[in-house]
Amino acid sequence: MIRLDISVVIFLYLLMNVVGVLLLWLFTDFRMKKFSLKNSDTCAYKCPICTFVYVDSFNDNLSQCPRCKSYNEKDKINHREVL
Repeated sequence: MIRLDISVVIFLYLLMNVVGVLLLWLFTDFRMKKFSLKNSDTCAYKCPICTFVYVDSFNDNLSQCPRCKSYNEKDKINHREVL
């Protein structure tokens, strides 16, 4: 039987927990990068009438809100790029 001091047992327990959290963080980070929309041609628009946030094409100057059907112009206030 292997004899271990209590400090070694506590150290190994904490080390396994830290390694587990690190692996979970790396897995989650990899998964989030896989589903990222950074290189797409879509933007998030916020309708000034009904305040609904929706995704539409980056190349269009006018976008129609799917909720209230109002037309929104692309400008600095209601246009945000999806990260």
